[in-house]
Amino acid sequence: MLEKLKNWLWRSSTAELGNQPAPDARQAFRQALAEYPAHMPPYRGLGRQIALEQAQQNLDWFMQTLPQRLAALRALAAATGLALGEEPPRSWDEAADLLARLIDWTRACWPDAPYRPEHRQDEYWAASDRTGDDAIFSVALDVATLLGQTVRAGCSAWRWGLDLSRDSLRHDMFSARRVVLMPPPGVRAGLLDMEAVVRARYLNPQASWFRGPPPHDLWWEYVHDGYTGQSLAQGLDQGRAGIRDAPDSAP
Repeated sequence: MLEKLKNWLWRSSTAELGNQPAPDARQAFRQALAEYPAHMPPYRGLGRQIALEQAQQNLDWFMQTLPQRLAALRALAAATGLALGEEPPRSWDEAADLLARLIDWTRACWPDAPYRPEHRQDEYWAASDRTGDDAIFSVALDVATLLGQTVRAGCSAWRWGLDLSRDSLRHDMFSARRVVLMPPPGVRAGLLDMEAVVRARYLNPQASWFRGPPPHDLWWEYVHDGYTGQSLAQGLDQGRAGIRDAPDSAP
């Protein structure tokens, strides 16, 4: 799969990629999805459907393919009107500019409602082979990775890891045994499930927390609080990502 991704990136680098949105940006984006390489971990499923060893292999695969995934996102963005630099932001001002442009891009190119009704189902999302319209799942995860890397550019103590909270597993949290952004050791802050917050925009783009100016956007809140080292509000974290209590040990 990694070799297929590299081949796709080579073809994209030799193509004519524009920097302006197409007249029908949403249609152009949906057409571009047809060629987008699937971001599909070795093991698919939610919570207990994935063994601890399999979850670790998913994390290893995520870290191994991270540079290629961000390159794929840059190619897609360039083809649909958004230029993304290769270097991480060097200041909050640069991070804020990136966020504002990403938000504008999603509003111009992403659909007003999910492409298919089943996209709202957690189980379907986790088990999909991410082809056809399901390729949007790969884009969402790649955008989540970019947002997470932006957080880490401001506060490198954040790290990619697995949500191994017993509470997350017991309450069937979407983040259970999945790759999330972990808080610095000793900091009482919740996990940042970047994929969940990006997925929320795709599923509910008309929600109030995605319709205001960028400083009032949920993405902005997540990235700002992580980048600057501020912890998210405890209630928000517990409700959306789950607070770590102790690693789970269930098979």
